[in-house]
Amino acid sequence: EQDRHGQTALHLAAFHGNESMIQLLLDHKARTDCRDAQGRTALHMAAAGGHFSNVRRLINSGADANCVDVRGRTPLALVVE
Repeated sequence: EQDRHGQTALHLAAFHGNESMIQLLLDHKARTDCRDAQGRTALHMAAAGGHFSNVRRLINSGADANCVDVRGRTPLALVVE
């Protein structure tokens, strides 16, 4: 389920760097490809927050490292901003 900004529990856990919640959500088959209103996935959120162990966890769970948000930014681009 998504909130009014299009974010899921996985987006929020990734943004806050909550490793145990991310793992719990992934264990329960949370979708890594859901996008918020800005086109960002949980991977974008983890990358923007500098939560690199979660970036790795999400990619290993099938997140697309090459997806772009509405501004054309990949998760990697957010790391270097």
